[in-house]
Amino acid sequence: MSPTVDAALMFHLTHATLSMFVALPSRIAAPQMRMASDVISPSEVRFYDLEDPSDRSTHLFEYDAICEAVPRELGAYLESCLNEALQKHAVVAWFAFEGSPTLEPEVSTSIYAIADASGIALAIDDEVRTSARARARARRRYRRLSSS
Repeated sequence: MSPTVDAALMFHLTHATLSMFVALPSRIAAPQMRMASDVISPSEVRFYDLEDPSDRSTHLFEYDAICEAVPRELGAYLESCLNEALQKHAVVAWFAFEGSPTLEPEVSTSIYAIADASGIALAIDDEVRTSARARARARRRYRRLSSS
């Protein structure tokens, strides 16, 4: 994993913040998310309702997992959390650096994991995360979310 991803996740300096954004059909209430895996359990999970009144088809929630450090098995942890979101009916779920609650193409390089019905894609390596392929993947999911 690159130092840039580590630094972005440790921007508080005292702990890592892993922000997962979950878009659900508006008819589904905010699910309780464990944000834990078999080997990683955050010290705290913070929840935010990011409802956009202009969009009645989907509802956006943010879950911040607070950990002492960036998990060693970051990829496995992200997959576990994204699978949980998909099981709880997420249209799209993604991890992005704090302050990036959107899939808009302008901030796609801040997305380091994303999932929808077509699968899970990780981009925890800087070269992968900033690649044209990763930006295209985020654009496709943004269009899918915008049209749902």
